[in-house]
Parts: sequence; C-alpha cells; structure tokens
Amino acid sequence: MALTKVTYPDNEKLFVGTDDDLIIYHDAGAHSYIRNDTNDLYILCENDLLIQSHTDGSNAEDMIIAREGGAVELYHNDIKKLETTSIGVKVTGQLSLPAGESTNPIIAIESAVDDNDFTVSQ
Repeated sequence: MALTKVTYPDNEKLFVGTDDDLIIYHDAGAHSYIRNDTNDLYILCENDLLIQSHTDGSNAEDMIIAREGGAVELYHNDIKKLETTSIGVKVTGQLSLPAGESTNPIIAIESAVDDNDFTVSQ
C-alpha cells in the first residue's frame, strides 16, 4: 500500500476528532507536541516502543525503551540507569532518595509476607 504524504504549515495546529480530541502541532522552530485533552493517549506499536532524542538527525540517543512483554528501561545521557525486571527494579549507578522537607527522614524496606521490615532513620 502506498503512503500519502500530508503536509501542514508550521505554527498551525491540526485538530482531529469532534471536540478537538487530538491536537498535533509544530512551530517554526524546534518544538512539537501531540496532545489529547479528552481522555487517555495511547501509543501503539508492533514491537518495542523507543523514545529517542537526536540533534543531528543521525546519532539518536535512547531515552526510554519499553520492550514488548518485558522490561521498561530509562536512560540518562544514553546510558541505562533503571530497568524493570520480572522480580522488581534494577538501578545502575547511585540511587538517591530525597527526604523532602522531613526533619526525620526514614528509608524503609517492607516485607509483603511478614513483619520483618528494615528501616534506616537519621
């Protein structure tokens, strides 16, 4: 099946649906967005979902990879930092848990099956 190219001018929004359900926009500079104001926005793909960033059009940098039936991976500076696994989460590098405004920060590891919890507090 041949695909048809649809062009639309910069700085204009494309509204799809009855009540502007879906909005696609690109300005004359470097900003673009897809927005759904009425309900959930689904991104469906045949296999893995990759969200990448690139500056020169050829060297894409991974940001998020969601593997079909498997892990979700988060990247910083093209280096995997967090990955979901079948038994939890795997973190690469330093794990920082800010305590916010608490005067007595606590880190707790809680057991789901008994009262054998582990806590660290200041």
